[in-house]
Amino acid sequence: EIPCAAVLIEALGPPPRSDERENPEAYERAWTRRRADMVRRPARHRPLADLGAAVERFAIAHPRLDPSTARFIVEKNTKELADESRTWRHDPETRDWLAGHDHDRAEQRWQGVTCPVQVVLGAEAWETFWSRMDLFADDLVGPMSPAETQRRLDKFATSSLVTVPDAGHMVHYDQPDVLATIVRSFVDGNIGR
Repeated sequence: EIPCAAVLIEALGPPPRSDERENPEAYERAWTRRRADMVRRPARHRPLADLGAAVERFAIAHPRLDPSTARFIVEKNTKELADESRTWRHDPETRDWLAGHDHDRAEQRWQGVTCPVQVVLGAEAWETFWSRMDLFADDLVGPMSPAETQRRLDKFATSSLVTVPDAGHMVHYDQPDVLATIVRSFVDGNIGR
């Protein structure tokens, strides 16, 4: 048998939405409405005036990054257009996955994961990411409670949790060395060298 292990970084899905557990029918209606609204809107990036404007916007979302790292990431993840404005390289359709995220379906899949799973969360993910998601932030009830986090962890056969201080949703941006140590230790402990 081939040894395996999985590391999930900020990958337990969004915090619960209002009515998701208390009123599943209302939640289902809201979910359907969000999906329909999303499909009606064309997926496109807002143009960025130039590289400086792109770096500035990126730095707002990732204030812990030093300016040279932020610039490097933006340079690699945007492309210059003919008029010297810039646009993101990633597919704009990726913005829509949250509107259609189905916790129940994801949790059913998690139950089939038999290898050890290390879940890594950023301690400040709510403040720096989830509460700012304009797609549905008004539907979220707040940060994921310890009980909800544990409920999700329990869907895996074997899981452990590490919460990284001074890190938001993008743990690899905020605490890359800490994250590397966590991943290396977990993989070495479960797969070996």
